[in-house]
Amino acid sequence: MDTLDRTALAIVIIGAFNWLLVGIAGFDIIASIFGSSTMMIS
Repeated sequence: MDTLDRTALAIVIIGAFNWLLVGIAGFDIIASIFGSSTMMIS
């Protein structure tokens, strides 16, 4: 695998784990790290 494939795989795994936590525990780890989930980034 090249670098882009590994990076994409890591992002997919982190996203899947985040959605697992949101679904099971209602906890959004990405929002906790980067700020509120209601914050709009544009």
